[in-house]
Amino acid sequence: MTITLDLPDELAAQLAARPDADTFAAAVLADALTPFQKGTALANDARSIEDKIAAITADVPDEEWAKLPPDLSDQLDHYVYGTPKQ
Repeated sequence: MTITLDLPDELAAQLAARPDADTFAAAVLADALTPFQKGTALANDARSIEDKIAAITADVPDEEWAKLPPDLSDQLDHYVYGTPKQ
């Protein structure tokens, strides 16, 4: 499977500088998806998806949220798939 992410230049350079860049990126993605795997407490949780996401993101500092592009929701396909901005 191939996943394409449009990363800020600084972050892309930091990732590319790692000798284990490919396996590191895959490990980070796998860790991020772990809470949603079948049989985990979060997957079996009866809360709504909104409540689950809120619980996962509650510990993200405000300064990290501020780094997200202001047009992220409008241009999601661009940032996730690399399509041209609409």
